[in-house]
Amino acid sequence: QLDGDPADEAAGSRECTGRLCTWTPASLRKGAGKTLIAKLGGLRPDVRYVVRGLCAVNSMGPGGAAPRLAFHTLPLTPRVREVRVRHSAVVVQILLPGTG
Repeated sequence: QLDGDPADEAAGSRECTGRLCTWTPASLRKGAGKTLIAKLGGLRPDVRYVVRGLCAVNSMGPGGAAPRLAFHTLPLTPRVREVRVRHSAVVVQILLPGTG
């Protein structure tokens, strides 16, 4: 979860308290109209994330924060890598996506 709201911790939430994410101006891409696109990497599959307090910062300080954004990453389906018989047992080797 990408937030640091102490209320979550006080409420006994078992979610992590969050981490600070920043983007340098060079990492932003220009989108349609007057929008900017920032890439958020390192997300795990099948996890709920929340982005709070997202704002632009310039020499005058931080601007107004955008509304809270909650999203859930897609679960990844495991693949069967190999099936074999060993000592009268069927052995199924499963490969989780992203593990090589």
